[in-house]
Amino acid sequence: MSFWSNSKGRTYLQEIQSVLGFGKVYFDISANAYRYRVTTNSENLKLAILFNGKFATINKINQLKLWIDVLNADSVKLTFNPNPFLPSLNDSWLSGFTTAAAAGSFFVSVLKQKYKKEVLDSEGNLGIKETISQ
Repeated sequence: MSFWSNSKGRTYLQEIQSVLGFGKVYFDISANAYRYRVTTNSENLKLAILFNGKFATINKINQLKLWIDVLNADSVKLTFNPNPFLPSLNDSWLSGFTTAAAAGSFFVSVLKQKYKKEVLDSEGNLGIKETISQ
């Protein structure tokens, strides 16, 4: 998963990393942008727990459900909260739109990766096992 911002947002991403206590901030030359990235299942789960039940739009709620479904397919059992967050004038929910428009955006991408490892078959012959994981 990546949370990214343009070069003006490096400080924001470092603050997010500091508050959460995990992830990595780096410069992606291909996008000319700083990115905050988490790569482990436990870090992805922490973010999913943090976001679960906190989205207000149906589109984002549906995207969160897809993400939680992927995490749950990997033996995590996180209960999805489909109830929309109801923003009010007493919170800062709306300011996220102006901040995101000026400094960056948020997205989740799930990539399939191939792993190879040496294994022995039942007759003791050495072979290669290829596994695809998310």
